[in-house]
Amino acid sequence: MDATDSSTSLSFEVAAFNASIIVGPVVLGTLVDTCLFGCLVIQTYVYYANFANDHRAIKFTVAAVFATQIAHVMCVSATLWNTAVSAYDDPSKLQILPLAAAATILFTGITGALVEVRFLVEIDSDTHLHLVVLCFSTMEGVEKTSSSLSLPGALCNSSGCLPCDHGASFQNNKRCDVRN
Repeated sequence: MDATDSSTSLSFEVAAFNASIIVGPVVLGTLVDTCLFGCLVIQTYVYYANFANDHRAIKFTVAAVFATQIAHVMCVSATLWNTAVSAYDDPSKLQILPLAAAATILFTGITGALVEVRFLVEIDSDTHLHLVVLCFSTMEGVEKTSSSLSLPGALCNSSGCLPCDHGASFQNNKRCDVRN
C-alpha cells in the first residue's frame, strides 16, 4: 500500500490511535514547565530585591529572560489546550504542529541566546577580549534563533511526513515520496 494514497481508511487510523503517546508528554511537559516558571518568578523577585544596585544591562537581561519565559509558558499552555482539548474529538488535528508549539521553540532559542550572551559578557569583563566576545555573542544569538525557527519545518511539513537523516520521509512507518 502506498503511504501517499489518500484512500486509506481513516477509521482504521483512529482505532489504532493512542492518545497517551502524544497528549501525555504535552501534559507532563506543561506541568514541569509551569513549576520551573514558578521557580523563575521567585528567583527574579529575589534578584531584584537583593541586587538593586546592579548595572542596568544585567537588570535588562534578567527582565528580557523573564519576559521571554512568560511568552514561553503562555505558548506551552496554548499547546496543551490545542492538544488535550481542541483535538479531543479529532485525533487527526494532532498531525499538525500547533503554531503555539512552534512559538515555544522560538522563545526557547531566544532565552538560550540571552543567557549565553550574558555569560560571554561576564567572560569579556574578566578577559577584555571585546572583539572576540562580540563575534561569539553575535554568532550565538543568530544560531540559537535560526535553529529555533528551522525546527518546526523539520518536524512538520505540508504532507505530514517526518524527514529522516537520509532525505527520505516516512509517514505512518512507511516510506513517503514527498521531500522537503
